[in-house]
Amino acid sequence: MGKLKSSKSFDKDIGNLPPNIKKLLEKQLGFLMDDPFHPSLKTEKIDKKRGIWAARVNIKYRFTFTMVGDVYFLRRVGDHDKVLKNC
Repeated sequence: MGKLKSSKSFDKDIGNLPPNIKKLLEKQLGFLMDDPFHPSLKTEKIDKKRGIWAARVNIKYRFTFTMVGDVYFLRRVGDHDKVLKNC
């Protein structure tokens, strides 16, 4: 089981999410800690050099993270296009 650490940017992004998306994010982060490749996450590597991954909150929202051992460093969360652009 993994551990989560969040960046200041991630914490700030959460404050801008609608309540229903925050609840979905919490569920998806639970999946991430158990299995970073859980099917509902649709995890994909988006930057090989920096080791940045993206996962799905829902069809519109994504979050990005890096993995070091069993620690997941949460980078950004929000609208798909904005998050991937600012990873």
